[in-house]
Amino acid sequence: FLFVDADVVVAPGAVGRIARAFADDPGLTALFGSYDDHPRAPGLVSRYRNLLHHFVHHTGRAEASTFWAGLGAVRREAFVAVGGFDAVRFPRPSIEDIELGARLRRAGHRIRLDPSVQGTHLKRWTLGSMIQVDVTRRAYRRDLFHRLDAFRIELPPLRERRGDIKPLVAHFLAGSRGAMS
Repeated sequence: FLFVDADVVVAPGAVGRIARAFADDPGLTALFGSYDDHPRAPGLVSRYRNLLHHFVHHTGRAEASTFWAGLGAVRREAFVAVGGFDAVRFPRPSIEDIELGARLRRAGHRIRLDPSVQGTHLKRWTLGSMIQVDVTRRAYRRDLFHRLDAFRIELPPLRERRGDIKPLVAHFLAGSRGAMS
């Protein structure tokens, strides 16, 4: 299945690159690309947000741990096997593609990020829309980390680790002395 967001203009050759990647690597389950570095939407916030996304995908690892449906593809059989997008948990666009990628990885599938597969993002951002999306639909949702189950840190309360108190106090006192001088 090929996925392209409605506000993305696919660069010439991008779909061909995706098809070649799947043909060349039968073990590849999913592949996604990146926004290009020429966002069309005017304004500082729009340029920042679109270029930030470009930067993240151009500095990310090729063997990805998630998926992005803005411009990407997933083999049909794997998409169906993991249950596709979860419309019950994600009735509106938010992190359904990220969560799909997490399920694909947990099922042992390979996902590749190929920044040469590009599209131009036409979205016009304002500071308000950027904050609203981040707070209500993306990374700052409290349940995101639970859904992705990326890693867990279990740390008993300090009352159960009395031996850690003196080193912690010394550390914070040393830091505060340096800040005061």
